[in-house]
Amino acid sequence: MNLTQLSIERPSIISVIFIVLLFLGSLSYFFLSYELVPKFTPGVIAVVTVYPGASPPEVERAVTLPIEDALSSLENVDDIRSMSQENLSIVRAYLTSEKGIDNLMMEAQRRVNAIRDQLPQSVLEPTVSKFDVNDFPIIRMGAFSNLEPSAFYDLAKNTIQTSLANIEGVAQVTVVGGTTREIRVNVDPEKLRAYRISLLQVLQAIRAANVDVPAGKIEGQGLQQFVRLTGKLTSVNEIEELEVAKNFLGGAVKLGHLAVIADTLKTAHVISRVNGVPALGIDIQKRRDANSVEISRAVRKALTGLEDNYQDLGLKFEITQDSSEFTLKAANAVGEDLLLAILLVSVVMLVFLHSLRNSLIVLVSIPTSIISTFTVMYLLGYSLNMMTLLGLSLAIGILVDD
Repeated sequence: MNLTQLSIERPSIISVIFIVLLFLGSLSYFFLSYELVPKFTPGVIAVVTVYPGASPPEVERAVTLPIEDALSSLENVDDIRSMSQENLSIVRAYLTSEKGIDNLMMEAQRRVNAIRDQLPQSVLEPTVSKFDVNDFPIIRMGAFSNLEPSAFYDLAKNTIQTSLANIEGVAQVTVVGGTTREIRVNVDPEKLRAYRISLLQVLQAIRAANVDVPAGKIEGQGLQQFVRLTGKLTSVNEIEELEVAKNFLGGAVKLGHLAVIADTLKTAHVISRVNGVPALGIDIQKRRDANSVEISRAVRKALTGLEDNYQDLGLKFEITQDSSEFTLKAANAVGEDLLLAILLVSVVMLVFLHSLRNSLIVLVSIPTSIISTFTVMYLLGYSLNMMTLLGLSLAIGILVDD
């Protein structure tokens, strides 16, 4: 007995099957996540290295070229491109395929570690990562308040960032811009020459007096106490009283004799503005398997709560970019096109075939097939994005032909 014969002779069985398919498809639809594009990882490995205080030619010679040589013999590498700018080196390895990119990234990390001794000592640890679409923020916003810039930055780092990072599905929250406190030591070269003290001695004295390291432990009868050496400088007066060297009479040469200590703000290298008004930028990235639409709703709710809690500080947020809005609009637009296509096909069937029955068959069979597809999409881990919805739209013509 084939499917057609079974459908004619046992319509109740077929009706039950399709009711179950519709139920499972409708249930699966609510578990599908919204995405703008499908999840994919391009075959690109990036090595980012920070070289503080170095010029672009120095960065290229001392950092970029050695890393390029280390990555050039990697398997499946099609092209290597690099960028050397002030304080920063970025080397990208483009692979012929994204397959096995995790193993290649581990191999790239091993080779970069092997040449670490060849790089200058002041170079920070190179970061090896793969390019991922999910690394782009799904929400960008600006924050405003009545606080001083340094106090507002501390509030954002210690409170706002932590609150948003605790939202389910959020991978990382980054504070962009802002101004932090900085203790500036303005050394007078003439006084250094007069006391015959080098700048290196000043640096060594500050580093030696500004330490916070473990110093072992004390064990007793059933008691164990850890000891930590705390020698952090806590005020401008302590810095001024710091002894740098001895003069020819044996007296102490203090740092306040050699320099002017200023409690000021750090020079801003990244400036964030919203509609021309200075603001503190906040970027939110989601986890790979998270639903951007649900995260957007949770973030907006959390922002409202923060504004209410810190109303006396004038805390306000303004979202400048929310990818979930465009994702929902795109998904809704494709959904409307699906409904329009079903209606148009039904009308065409009615006009050309003069059969109300055939039109009703189209009105029932196409939505049933589409809704049933949601179950398979959920089981295979697909999401509702422009590509999957476009595929459903194109499938309507095939369904009509069938």
